[in-house]
Amino acid sequence: MAPSTGDYTRSQVLLHWAGVALVASQLGLATAMETAFEARLRGFSVQGPVLAGAWAHIAFGGMILGLMALRLVLRLRGGVPPPPDGSPTALRRVTTWVHNGFYIALLALPLSGGLAWVWRSGQAAAIHGALVPVLFTLLGVHLAGVATHLLLWRDASAWRMFRPGKEDGRKRR
Repeated sequence: MAPSTGDYTRSQVLLHWAGVALVASQLGLATAMETAFEARLRGFSVQGPVLAGAWAHIAFGGMILGLMALRLVLRLRGGVPPPPDGSPTALRRVTTWVHNGFYIALLALPLSGGLAWVWRSGQAAAIHGALVPVLFTLLGVHLAGVATHLLLWRDASAWRMFRPGKEDGRKRR
């Protein structure tokens, strides 16, 4: 892994916010997907907005899987910015666990959902459903960390996801 500088690259920031938008959209499509999946398991079909919502959920899930795979490649190749100077060791560990948890959850959710749909698997659907509260917990801890950096410590680390550096990772001038 290449050493990282103080900023995320434009690609990392773009993929982050595209993922946020896609994950947020999944919340509005979840009910349609649940309805379509239950009908599929019982040998029935759905039409209209429910069918459209289910296919959108599948498509967006595939996009999330692709974005997360690409983010993982970028992370492994280019690294990520270091934590702010003086960050406590415990906080660094929590940050690592939360970010790794996001990668695991956001890769496992579309995979388990896709397997549930294709194989008509209740077990894969149960795994998919169990991962949703994990994702929400990670999101809550992540947002608490962002708020802490912005409001309590008033450091610049949270702003790195809003003001990317150059593609080579150097700080912007």
